[in-house]
Amino acid sequence: MAKARQGLFWGTLSLLIANVFVKGLGFFYRVAMVRIFGAEGMGLIEMATPLFSFLLVLSGAGISLALSQSVAAGAGDLRQRFSTALILLGCFGAVTMLAAFVVSPYLAQHLAADARILPCLRQLLPALLIISSASAFRGWFQGQQQVAILGWSQCVEQCVRVAVGLTLAQQMIRLPLEQAVCAASIATVAGEAGGFLLLLWRFHRGYGSPGWHFSLPVAGDLLRFGLPVTAGRLASSALAMGQSLLIPLALQLSGLDTTAATTAYGLYSGVAMSLLHLPGVFTSALVVSVVPAVAAGQNQSRALLHSRISKSLQATAVFTLPGIGLLWLLAPWLCAVLFHSAEAAPLLRLLCPAGVFIYLQSTCGGILQGLGKVRELLHNSLLGGGITLLLSFLCTWRWGISGTAVAAGAGALSLFLLNRRLLIRATHLHLPWAEILYKPAAAVLLALAAALICGHILPPAYEKTAAIIAAAVFVLIYAILLLFSGIWDGKTRHS
Repeated sequence: MAKARQGLFWGTLSLLIANVFVKGLGFFYRVAMVRIFGAEGMGLIEMATPLFSFLLVLSGAGISLALSQSVAAGAGDLRQRFSTALILLGCFGAVTMLAAFVVSPYLAQHLAADARILPCLRQLLPALLIISSASAFRGWFQGQQQVAILGWSQCVEQCVRVAVGLTLAQQMIRLPLEQAVCAASIATVAGEAGGFLLLLWRFHRGYGSPGWHFSLPVAGDLLRFGLPVTAGRLASSALAMGQSLLIPLALQLSGLDTTAATTAYGLYSGVAMSLLHLPGVFTSALVVSVVPAVAAGQNQSRALLHSRISKSLQATAVFTLPGIGLLWLLAPWLCAVLFHSAEAAPLLRLLCPAGVFIYLQSTCGGILQGLGKVRELLHNSLLGGGITLLLSFLCTWRWGISGTAVAAGAGALSLFLLNRRLLIRATHLHLPWAEILYKPAAAVLLALAAALICGHILPPAYEKTAAIIAAAVFVLIYAILLLFSGIWDGKTRHS
């Protein structure tokens, strides 16, 4: 039991450190790309990425998570399960890559709002085979709770991606825009290859040759668990893909031409959403560790399961809410200084409430996967995704890109409430939502009010100094309020 707790803590910590580095470097990379290609170029990249993500989910079939669950539970011949998963993923990746190459002209011409995404999309396709094959190794290491190597592979992947991307971007900038942005696609393929090679080397060093022992019964077991997971991920990917298609279309229906719609979508997705994703550096590390920890905890005591669930959700709120508060506070300065796109600041502020529920529902989803509630999670994803997609189109058509941000918040809230309800029904646990969410949220609001007051003391000529002082006051007040709120008293209430 102590070993499992240590694995959850140290696994999350190691991934958190890696994610801070990866997110920081990736953020720098995105800022550079926006400056090189502009909002229109980022709009093309952001339109191609959801299509690629949808294809990536198809190539994975949820097998990586199924393998992780099997390894964590110690079920059956683990090496045979791993080799079967590796063969399945390699085949699915190759078939998806070839099929996507054939149909990509149709996708770009008839589904995308801007057909210029075709070169960018095609250059991304080799990454399908690389990522699907690498996911078998990721599932193995995650199940073994050796997640530090996952963090190292992400670091290698990001370093290669940034180095290749910036080098190629400078060389290709003179080409037509639709060809120049292919630098980002080529860099993604190179980065994924670098991360995969590290995983392969680490597995060979620790476990020898992967082997090629394929078993049809094992393949059936993996697919029975993985296909509902895939369906849920397809729903999320389809939502992102649908938004990348419908939002520019709705912007055009609202009166913008194709170039203006692509630019507006680039500001929303390439600038505002990039900043909103920064606080997710913690939750992405937590979810990877919490899935096997909850899977193991449900076979032990009820108190241990309650503790892991409540502390995971509490940690999500405590560490992401202040990040979202700082984004709201510093939105004009961040968008203007980092991206040279001050016009994205109102979008970022409108998106900040959405961030709260995006991160909470992500952790809820990881917990439910650990509990094996993948089919019920799929139903929630489909319902929540449908609500978000409908609202995105209607609100964008009515209020432009600002309506897109409002719809994102409403959709994230609906999915969080659905997952929260499912979690309560699945565990019959009374979760302490005052400690999990309400106290951190109240501390953020009070700290934000104090920071705004301090920020307005200095005259407009000292705008940068005022922003720094306001941010420092926010962090200080939040830490003090959190300390006196009793959140860190180490006690866990449960029924």
